[in-house]
Amino acid sequence: MSKTDPRISAMLALAELNFRIDDDGDAIVVISGWEEGRSQTVFISSRTYTYNDQEFREVFSPAYTGELPTAKVLAYCLKQNNGVKIGSWKLQIDSDTETVALVFGANVDANASPQHLRQVLLNIAKTTDDLERKLSDQDNF
Repeated sequence: MSKTDPRISAMLALAELNFRIDDDGDAIVVISGWEEGRSQTVFISSRTYTYNDQEFREVFSPAYTGELPTAKVLAYCLKQNNGVKIGSWKLQIDSDTETVALVFGANVDANASPQHLRQVLLNIAKTTDDLERKLSDQDNF
């Protein structure tokens, strides 16, 4: 198990969000309470990186996994990237299995306030659940 950045646990506790830590040391938060009993899983990376003396971590959530999405779905994501203020859609391809994941994520200040982190988590969860709902009647994530 990788070492977990203790700031994540502290921020999530102060934001009053339930979470668990996975084998990689990342936090997993399930946002629930939406219509039709839907929920969305959001991952918070314990690993950080620095850019211009500011420390960031990635926060992301999947909306789809499987074969390469259609051009219409990818165009929808690119169009949405143009309109969002925080975050973007990313296509992740597992080179071993050739499985594709379509995820929405944001790079967040590693020392963000609990309130800011909570708002980012909620926005990411809503954005990904909206696309998941458009693609399928399932609630897989």
